[in-house]
Amino acid sequence: MVLEGQHFVDALVDHMNFDDRLIMLEMYEGNVQEAKKPLDVPLSRRDDSTSLEQNDDLNSARKGLKTAVNLFFDASLKRRALHTDILTTLSIASESISPDRHNCLVLLSDMLQSSKELEFEHLRRIPPPEWIDERHKEGLIRPLYGSVVVVAGADPSTREGVIVRDFWEKYFEKSNASLKPENYRTTPPSDASVCD
Repeated sequence: MVLEGQHFVDALVDHMNFDDRLIMLEMYEGNVQEAKKPLDVPLSRRDDSTSLEQNDDLNSARKGLKTAVNLFFDASLKRRALHTDILTTLSIASESISPDRHNCLVLLSDMLQSSKELEFEHLRRIPPPEWIDERHKEGLIRPLYGSVVVVAGADPSTREGVIVRDFWEKYFEKSNASLKPENYRTTPPSDASVCD
């Protein structure tokens, strides 16, 4: 599954242009104090680049970014996560999302929140439906500024999976993001244009 996710991110890089930016975060496990080093790389053109060189420069920049992506995946695979605090990760990710740009948020995750407060696996501690509304009213759901959300790794084919999916659909709606049903998937999409 991780390899498929990595191929999908590589396909996204192939769609990037100058002035686009790729930010990758590992899933947090319990709190915002964890030492997580993100990958944050803008595709910038050289100032001395001629119009004839720009295509070659763009391809070279994409190639370099793919190398960085591969290193990021390799490093993250060496650490075993005991929990997946998706809510904390989304809160931190929201700080890097620009309200002035088109953003695509890709989550390579089973979407099973696992923290001290909540445990979605087997619906052990999933909050009641009003929980999202209450958190939103309290200002505890960070804005995602119209981001397109793509989830790869979730299983919406069971009763439990549907309940989890419904939670995240409502959560992203309250955070001002767009999660289309076809973008909540077990495997990554074959076409990276889902982020367009």
